[in-house]
Amino acid sequence: MSANRCWSLPGLVLLVGCALAACGSDDGVVAASDESPSSAPSAEASTSPGPDSGGTNVPTDAPACADVWEAGAKLPRTYAGCVEGEGYAKRDVLECSSGQRIVRYGDEFWAALGGTIKQAETTPLRKDPAYIDFVVDCRA
Repeated sequence: MSANRCWSLPGLVLLVGCALAACGSDDGVVAASDESPSSAPSAEASTSPGPDSGGTNVPTDAPACADVWEAGAKLPRTYAGCVEGEGYAKRDVLECSSGQRIVRYGDEFWAALGGTIKQAETTPLRKDPAYIDFVVDCRA
């Protein structure tokens, strides 16, 4: 084999696809009983937490998601995730250009760490005008 090897188009497409799939949050939902990843859609497709293949255990002090995600409440700066049904929903983070982090939950809630939790009026979240404005400001 030569050191000047050419990439085939299918190989290049696969490489680019793999690189793009790695973008976004590493956070997700892990089943509490067997630590197997959930089948939740990727963060890019929706704002629901995506799967975590790391086999994360549910922290014993993790709050219930319903107790954390209430419109108007403050999202703790230390928020790492919450218990959802039989699994653990790790935080779904969107990094801002300022270094701030927006955390999303489900298809209707978002907040900056330490900030006020907002609830979308339109779902899915990615179509909510207030959320879109928030993300544009975040990424500017």
